[in-house]
Amino acid sequence: MTVEPCRDLPSSTIPSILVVEDEPSSARLILRAFERSGLPNPVEVVPDAESALWMLRSDGSNGRAEDFRMPGLILSDHR
Repeated sequence: MTVEPCRDLPSSTIPSILVVEDEPSSARLILRAFERSGLPNPVEVVPDAESALWMLRSDGSNGRAEDFRMPGLILSDHR
């Protein structure tokens, strides 16, 4: 199955991708893979759950789930 990038959406409606990865070398590999894929989605990498929550709340929300700036995809490695 091949996934084709959606290039017809205005940049303001393209969902972002949030990667939660604490290993810097793994984070670089993941980011490089997204860059090479040609997807137009902005990708943000954070090292831990606390940083991820800060990113989601960074729009000035009061911490309620419905106020979060939700990315279209969150990737996290759980151990």
